[in-house]
Amino acid sequence: MLQIDSRLSTIRDNREKGLVERCVKTAESLIEQSLELKNGRFNSLKEVNDVLTKLSEEHNNKINSSDYTHRSYFEEFERAHLKPLPMVENMLDTVKKAIVSSRSYVRFLGNDYAVPEELIGQTVYCMEIPGNKFNILDFLNLKVIATYTIDRKPHPSIKKHKSKELMSAAELYVSRGLDDFLKLATIECYLGCKSRYLGCKLRYLRCKLRYLGCKLRYLEESL
Repeated sequence: MLQIDSRLSTIRDNREKGLVERCVKTAESLIEQSLELKNGRFNSLKEVNDVLTKLSEEHNNKINSSDYTHRSYFEEFERAHLKPLPMVENMLDTVKKAIVSSRSYVRFLGNDYAVPEELIGQTVYCMEIPGNKFNILDFLNLKVIATYTIDRKPHPSIKKHKSKELMSAAELYVSRGLDDFLKLATIECYLGCKSRYLGCKLRYLRCKLRYLGCKLRYLEESL
């Protein structure tokens, strides 16, 4: 519903993971112990966020056993060691999730690219990289399965408003859906049955002609 996807990754630093988990646990504990959240009535999301902001400010400005608040400790000892965030291009628009088809192909930007057959039915990531190329990555461990050059040639497409009477034979074939193919199969089956019926009827007429010929000869001999 929210169109949010999760990507699994290995732990870079066990200590940092522990710090993050402890911060999450602290936030959960503050929310659970807040009487204002438990007993209050809220008419909008903004009112809830205001209470959460207030809890965060109180916690960060609370003096701990070392005579420092979380904020003052950060300002005095940690801020000077921070470095600016790296200027990384946003890759969200160039990462697509795809499912490997029954023919072991992955579709990316309108083209099909082959992957090993054992991946049929599995989900993979397609991530565009510099040099007009893209990687096909394993969904669970993000390992590179294959690297391809992106084919950006325009593909012929059939406009939906184009009537079937104006389509060429190739366009008509591509535009056919399952119902069309079922109709064609039914017509082909009917024509096959009809031809067999006509063949049987022709054989019947030949037999009848032979019978009449025999009967005529018998009458001639009787006379």
